[in-house]
Amino acid sequence: MAQLLRNYDPSARPVYNASNTVNVAFGIALAQLSDM
Repeated sequence: MAQLLRNYDPSARPVYNASNTVNVAFGIALAQLSDM
């Protein structure tokens, strides 16, 4: 994990205004849950 985040810059976001929020949606289907 440390190797993946080595050059990560948390202040770099794809927005014009840095104070804008970024909405993130997360979902999982019941069929996928039963495979776990």
